[in-house]
Amino acid sequence: VATTNMNGMEIKQKTYRKAPNKYAMTMSMNGNVMMQQAFNGERGVMKGFQGEQEITGKDFENLKINATLNAEMKYDELGVKVSLEAIEAINNKDAYKLKVVKPTGETTFEYFDTESGLKVQSKQIIVAPQGEFTQMENYSDYQEVEGVKFPFKIQISGVQNMELKVDSISVNTELSDELF
Repeated sequence: VATTNMNGMEIKQKTYRKAPNKYAMTMSMNGNVMMQQAFNGERGVMKGFQGEQEITGKDFENLKINATLNAEMKYDELGVKVSLEAIEAINNKDAYKLKVVKPTGETTFEYFDTESGLKVQSKQIIVAPQGEFTQMENYSDYQEVEGVKFPFKIQISGVQNMELKVDSISVNTELSDELF
């Protein structure tokens, strides 16, 4: 569960994952659901103000990767190509720069701290009707939950800038398949 503020309004994001590849996310503003996304391992659906629609094409292929628990550890089986590009300074610390190419051809650069191994940044060039822009996510404030470190602060910059603060993380809960 994470929150952010936009124009004085609180936005809450709840994300659910269930092994091996189920995913659901709900975004609400001031308690009202704005958008829902779900993937049950075979089918992806998005619900919002414009009703329900099936997720298809590149969005579906990317959703399959996003739904995979610990996707970075399964890049080979997901058809994702990875190459080590360089070591660069991110926030004054050395980080491995990895070029990540999804089966859809989309390329992301992911940066992992050379000392801790934790992901500190993700960068992608987005092509939109307004032109090209860089979408960046910075990960920090890692905290341990049941033996696993998670970022509790995610700063997103690009078309919209926001800071997600993680309120809580629950691990190994019994999630109903109906969520997905």
